[in-house]
Amino acid sequence: MCGGIAMALGAAPEAVGYCVRYSTSSGRLTSYGLAGGLVGAIGSASLSLATTRWNEILRLATALVVVLIGLRLAFGSDRKCSG
Repeated sequence: MCGGIAMALGAAPEAVGYCVRYSTSSGRLTSYGLAGGLVGAIGSASLSLATTRWNEILRLATALVVVLIGLRLAFGSDRKCSG
């Protein structure tokens, strides 16, 4: 969402100081973190109301996929996408 702002600030490095760039990035990270925390709290509250075996299986599967994506991003792959 803030890609345009970040790109505009990075386009003219001599016109915009480091302080402005860091404050913009820290504000973005803080707002995304707070929004994620709020959504996570709402999701956690809704899941605690009705937990079934199926919910637990889906939660584990989702966690496994997230871990696999993280490992792939961390260690990467040399293969290029062929189009």
